[in-house]
Amino acid sequence: MLAVTGIELPTTAAEVGALFGAEILGDPQAAVSRLGALGDAASGTLTFFANPKYADQLNGLRDAVVITRADLARPELPLTFVLVPDPQASFAQVANRFRPAFPWTGISPLAVVSPKARVHATAHIAPYACIGDDAEIGPRSLVYPYAYVGRAVVLGEDCELHPRCTLYDGVRLGNRVKVFSGAVLGSDGFGFFQETPKGPYVAMPQIGGVVIEDDVRIGANSAVDRATLTETRIRRGTKVDNLVHVGHNSDVGEDCILCAQVGLGGSGVLENDVVLGGQVGLGHGVKVGSGARMGGQSGSTTNVPGAETYFFTPATPIRDFARIFRGLRKLPELLNRVRELEKRLGEKSDA
Repeated sequence: MLAVTGIELPTTAAEVGALFGAEILGDPQAAVSRLGALGDAASGTLTFFANPKYADQLNGLRDAVVITRADLARPELPLTFVLVPDPQASFAQVANRFRPAFPWTGISPLAVVSPKARVHATAHIAPYACIGDDAEIGPRSLVYPYAYVGRAVVLGEDCELHPRCTLYDGVRLGNRVKVFSGAVLGSDGFGFFQETPKGPYVAMPQIGGVVIEDDVRIGANSAVDRATLTETRIRRGTKVDNLVHVGHNSDVGEDCILCAQVGLGGSGVLENDVVLGGQVGLGHGVKVGSGARMGGQSGSTTNVPGAETYFFTPATPIRDFARIFRGLRKLPELLNRVRELEKRLGEKSDA
């Protein structure tokens, strides 16, 4: 069963509409038992319709409940419409508040939970999860099988630790944080130095922490390294895709997006509302200004100003890169012209 605040599936169109104060066009008691895409919405499906170019997909549907705008509703069809100003946003709000019911209640006898840990009465710990000394698990938080929670780790309210994720000692999570399978938070930062120019590399102790603020998502197989002495911090609302590396001492701002295979060098700073496309790489200590966008495979070893879109390595404002790229496409023609001119000049000098 899926659950949302004050409502459970199966439910009705009227109860979904009540979440938004929405008008219902059709049968208020139409059943809602699942969420689905518009094109294959069967009886009992809740879906959304926001773009007129997909209007044909409504044809042939029966008994589904469709979140849409009043001007897009088609009352002649055997459907029930929930009328809202922004169908996609409303559907997303519903979908984000639904989550599969956790199949374990309380603390499983097969979990390893330190007697020194503090697990809230409404939290749930699955079989084979491990909770260390002095860890705190907040209200309604879920710890899946084989997740590891180290000593003095703190989870706030409504967190989710998915299978085989690892939180090393002292990591702190805010509320509503999701950490997906294989992610590692709090492993040692990559800090080494040489005592002599050609001497062996010596490890700098990494004894700082990791702080993940409210409403952050950490994707599968991502890594957030602990700081050397202070803290690595990911701020409120940031979403981290799979296979992302956040280096030690980094400070990632609010509402940032880090797409797959992004790599942040140590001590990097992302201000608020930064978007990094797939495989963007930033060197040690690079600061990216608020509102900056960097296209996939871009990179920089120097600071990147905000409120601009960048591409290429080194990161170049997109309007400048467009001119450069147009010039690159003309290079073969220009080379041929240069060779032809050199040939003609050579013939004249021989004469």
